[in-house]
Amino acid sequence: MNRRPTVGAVVVNHDGGERLLRVLSALRAQSYPVDEVLVVDNASTDGSLARVGAAFPDVRVLHLERNAGIAIARNAGLWALRTRLGLLLDHDVYAEPECLARMVLAFETQAATVVCPRVRLLPERHVVQADGAALHFLGTQILHHGYEPLDGATAAGGAVNSCIGACMLVDREAVLAAGGFDELFFFYFEDLEFSMRLRSQGHRIWCEPAALVYHERAAGTPRLSFRGR
Repeated sequence: MNRRPTVGAVVVNHDGGERLLRVLSALRAQSYPVDEVLVVDNASTDGSLARVGAAFPDVRVLHLERNAGIAIARNAGLWALRTRLGLLLDHDVYAEPECLARMVLAFETQAATVVCPRVRLLPERHVVQADGAALHFLGTQILHHGYEPLDGATAAGGAVNSCIGACMLVDREAVLAAGGFDELFFFYFEDLEFSMRLRSQGHRIWCEPAALVYHERAAGTPRLSFRGR
């Protein structure tokens, strides 16, 4: 444990409300130590930050004056962390208690720069959203087991060419040295470009299905969010 990689969590929030509090509660329940938690807030107007301060006074908050997009928020969070690894989460992604421990183990044993978990949906817990993805330079990523029933998805981990931005564990310094997330992207495609650039530089991305998060389907952002249909 004295040589364990330190982990800081970056939760990107925009009007996450109660969902954000559930994300933070799930981080607090991790079996692997989370050394610091940082909420990067994209100009929320729903009182999110006041609720975080009341419920989680130990959580650091970085408030951005405007909603400049998820790529800028993730980069700001990674620069602000003081840990070896960064766990990136959206404000509607809930990690199971053993998730981080299994992602760190994969990071150490698989020589990966990025580790992504198995992402399942809420409320449809039996549906896999993604086990990593394949790159498609003309469109969105091709999700492995995308929106498929859980019983048809393999349980084995493996190297992948890409992963979705909902949740990933990254080697912080290596990712920042590679340029972080391209800030020209506001939302969507930033994870596609990020994965393509890392792979082109020889970095390894690993999907660990034993590490589990749940992504709340909810309503998404009208005319923007994709929810499998």
